[in-house]
Amino acid sequence: MKKESEHTMNKMDYKSDSVRIFKCQNCNRIHFEYGSVAMELELRDFFKLSKLLRTPDSIIKRGGNQIIPIVKSNVFLKVKNGHFNSIQTLVTQAEEFLKAEYLLSIGRHPNDYYLDSSHWGNSYSNVMN
Repeated sequence: MKKESEHTMNKMDYKSDSVRIFKCQNCNRIHFEYGSVAMELELRDFFKLSKLLRTPDSIIKRGGNQIIPIVKSNVFLKVKNGHFNSIQTLVTQAEEFLKAEYLLSIGRHPNDYYLDSSHWGNSYSNVMN
C-alpha cells in the first residue's frame, strides 16, 4: 500500500490507497475521504473521530468490516478490515500534525504533554459522539 504525506505549517495532506485526510486552505476544515464518504470536520470533531478510532468498545465488527458510529447511533462509517489500520495510522499522523500546528499558533511548544490525546476532543459538539 502506497502511503504519502505532505505537510508544511500551511498545508497538511495524508493519503494512502484507500483514504485521504487533508486540511483545506479555503474552509480551514479537515477533510476525511474514504471510498464514497467525504466528511468536512472542525478541529474538535476530527479529534473526536480520532478518539473513536482508538476506542474498541465503540466499533462494531461485522463480517469483513469495522462499523464506527459517527453521529450518535444513526450514522455509521463502514470500513473494510484491510483498510482500518491504514485509516488509524493516517488519522493519528494528521492528529499529531494538527495539535503541533495549533500549539505553535498560540505560542506553546508542542511537547509530549500537550500532544497527549486526553487533552483534545472534549467539546460539547453534537456532531460526533
